[in-house]
Amino acid sequence: MISKERILEEIKRVAEKLEVKGLSQKQFEMNSTIPIETVKYHLGSWDQALKQADLVQAPPEKDKPKPKPKKDSPEPSEVKTSPPANKSEAITFEDTKKKSGQANDWELPIQGEEGNVDEQKIKFIPQIIKPKQAKIKPRTLGDPIQFRGMKFAPVDKKGVIFLFGMIAAELGFIIESLSPEFPDCLARRCIDLENNQWEQTRIQFEYCCSEADEGKIQENGCDLIVCWIHDLKDCPVEILELKSEMDRFEDFSRE
Repeated sequence: MISKERILEEIKRVAEKLEVKGLSQKQFEMNSTIPIETVKYHLGSWDQALKQADLVQAPPEKDKPKPKPKKDSPEPSEVKTSPPANKSEAITFEDTKKKSGQANDWELPIQGEEGNVDEQKIKFIPQIIKPKQAKIKPRTLGDPIQFRGMKFAPVDKKGVIFLFGMIAAELGFIIESLSPEFPDCLARRCIDLENNQWEQTRIQFEYCCSEADEGKIQENGCDLIVCWIHDLKDCPVEILELKSEMDRFEDFSRE
């Protein structure tokens, strides 16, 4: 994991490189490989990180003046709109309320008010086909954990992908692409933090590493299997078992 001291050194390095005493998040992200989320996670916030590095916030950029409208352009009130081509395209909330017999049960939203529905944009109310009998299957939950909004451990491959996405930056990974094809992910992995050296890594996600297709690994190529449980004595590629790595995070607990 990246230490607080390493992050502070990187902030100072970027400031010296740009020859500034006021450093913005955007400037740091453009000149460093350490994600800004990692900085905030270890140091609390960007302001606190700057204080510990003896720096200040960069002054905000001045807004560009808005261009003046052309004289030939009509005012908004002068723009005419054409009526809908047919009546089916002009169904309003009032029509819907009359048909349903609920005219007084609720009020129309104020047109144009932020967060409300603009009735002029509604073309029709779709008919939803419901199943004859709803089948609700109980979900399988993993062991109880408390980690950044994730309350249960992964029980399948999707859970592994979700968890890895939450901690990838802190483990030294930068995700470049995800694909339904094998392997699942292309990423860059930091192999030398002091010298800022990275290597491209082909990643396959599995719940248990034994679920990986050895034939596809040999045929299509894979450098690393990221899994929740490592259950193989011998594997042709490197394994990253998230279950054993989670205890290294200060905000992780098994409850």
